[in-house]
Amino acid sequence: MVSIIIERAFASSFWCAQYMRGINHEAKRKNIEINIVSDITDLDQSADGSDIAILIGTSLSWLG
Repeated sequence: MVSIIIERAFASSFWCAQYMRGINHEAKRKNIEINIVSDITDLDQSADGSDIAILIGTSLSWLG
């Protein structure tokens, strides 16, 4: 499972939509489950434990 954590201030932007379009396309092509959340406390673990998180945002303070 790939979890995508999106900074709320960036979530409605054109660029975020472009990133998500590409991620969704590749996830479907490779049969990868994705989980989109806005906070780290909302993350779920996959059954096999092979979890990856992608952070999408604009500010270094949020990403750090």
